[in-house]
Amino acid sequence: MTHHANTGRAHLDRPIPWALLALLAGCAADPAPVASEWPPADFRLVVEELQESVGDVQVRRRFAVGADGVCVYGRASSQVVDPQTATSLPVFSSLCAYRLLADNTRLLARKLHRRGVLKLESVQGDQRATGGVSMRLFYRAFGCVKTVTSSGQIHGAMAQILTIVNAYLPTGELFRVAGMSGDPEPSTLRGVPDPVDDAVGALGCYRELLQERPDDEELLLGAFALACRTGDRGIAFDLLQRWNVAHQPLPAVAPQLDAPRLTPDILMRLLPPPSGPDPGGR
Repeated sequence: MTHHANTGRAHLDRPIPWALLALLAGCAADPAPVASEWPPADFRLVVEELQESVGDVQVRRRFAVGADGVCVYGRASSQVVDPQTATSLPVFSSLCAYRLLADNTRLLARKLHRRGVLKLESVQGDQRATGGVSMRLFYRAFGCVKTVTSSGQIHGAMAQILTIVNAYLPTGELFRVAGMSGDPEPSTLRGVPDPVDDAVGALGCYRELLQERPDDEELLLGAFALACRTGDRGIAFDLLQRWNVAHQPLPAVAPQLDAPRLTPDILMRLLPPPSGPDPGGR
């Protein structure tokens, strides 16, 4: 069952426990399909808020949506860190997820394209070296990929694109950078859940999402970090094994700037210690 964020108010057919937080059941049905090339099958948008300091970049918030309309929004309360390489993974213990109706997904993909997301300069602003908050955007459609990192004062298309994205976030959640001004983009969504601060529940949510997309590396890593934080070595080890199978080595130019060059050895070192004898040597 999926929670649909739509242009009418969503109705829940029964109370939903937190374990199914994002797969909240919305009774609203999708409208009749309309022939369109939008969104393309490879559509993907990821927007991250980063906290930067000298030699360190940590993800604080992330919004991701794909062609299926499934949105995942998380706030990272902490990081799990490899002591040897200092590579870190965000722990999104405050999480919510929801599925857009087809028309909403189509409109978002088209708006971003029309605002010129593929024409953006890869670096916006010049304040990353001084630390503080910056933004990172990853967009993919029709085989084209764009990664943008912004810091300091920005204007023009990047500010407009963040304004569009904000209309698809949970109520009260905004991505903001210096230079953004003007009225917010009106949101037509209803029934979007608020993030719930519960690491165990967030792990359950990720595992539910993985039933639909079992090879999604982003979901596998999100669940893995939470399993490490909650001390569930068995689940974390299983997720690590699944990531090893699904993982595609990064190309010479990483698809996301500053993306950690993760390896199985790094992730093994992030595993929580065993709680007792481990005959399997895990």
